[in-house]
Amino acid sequence: MKKFNLLVVALLGLTIGLTSCNPIEDPIITVDQSEVVLDLNDMEAVLISGKIEIDAKDTFEKVTITCTYSNAFTYGLEYVEFNPGSFSFSYTANDLKPEEQDMAEMKNITVYVKTANKEQTKTVDVTVNAVQETQLVEEAFEWKRVASAAGEGLEQFGLQWTGNAKEIMCVIKPLGDTKLVELTNAYADIVTLENLKEIVDGIETGLTDFRGVSATVVHNDYDFVLATKVGEEYYLINIKNNSIVVDPIHGTTITINGNYKTAAPEIVE
Repeated sequence: MKKFNLLVVALLGLTIGLTSCNPIEDPIITVDQSEVVLDLNDMEAVLISGKIEIDAKDTFEKVTITCTYSNAFTYGLEYVEFNPGSFSFSYTANDLKPEEQDMAEMKNITVYVKTANKEQTKTVDVTVNAVQETQLVEEAFEWKRVASAAGEGLEQFGLQWTGNAKEIMCVIKPLGDTKLVELTNAYADIVTLENLKEIVDGIETGLTDFRGVSATVVHNDYDFVLATKVGEEYYLINIKNNSIVVDPIHGTTITINGNYKTAAPEIVE
């Protein structure tokens, strides 16, 4: 009996020893990106992705993905349901975007995992690529209407000029779905497409027509600032002056001059 007891003790000791030699390993958090870059020009691109692996003897309890901003604001996603063994993640900037926060202020992303036996955290810094603004390119324009013919030079801007109100004012109208607006902003102050889009899109209702230019005064100087949205194209228009020439044979010619700005066309290679 004494020998049997010694054998039991020895076996128990061996079991404890084997157990102590096989502890539960810490979770492993792997981030695929060597550098996490937030490109504000492409919010749909994958920002961060990776995988969390845990010991086969352990079980997941919680995973959180948390963004921290320069003003100490935090925004996170939490998961509590898992497949055994590993958890994969992949997020775009839009996936992690809180409405009330400026994404340009994002500082880092923290991946946290809690298992039945362990906890692990991995924090990665975020490099932010600012929005690349599109500079507007300026050109001169000339709109001309001879007698009762339709005005020339307006179609590019999504506009038409086919009549004059009681022969006193030139009537400029939008073509089709063109949005026409008159701005109070100084023409010189609007220099980027992003700024122009924000202003035009912020005006709820466009004009049915514009009647600011005289059809009777031989010459007038103006400083009207208009804008149009033609499909996905935006134009900023500065009407500077008009002139009228009366010809007894060909009729009256009214010319409207000014400058406009728009985004440079993309170069297709």
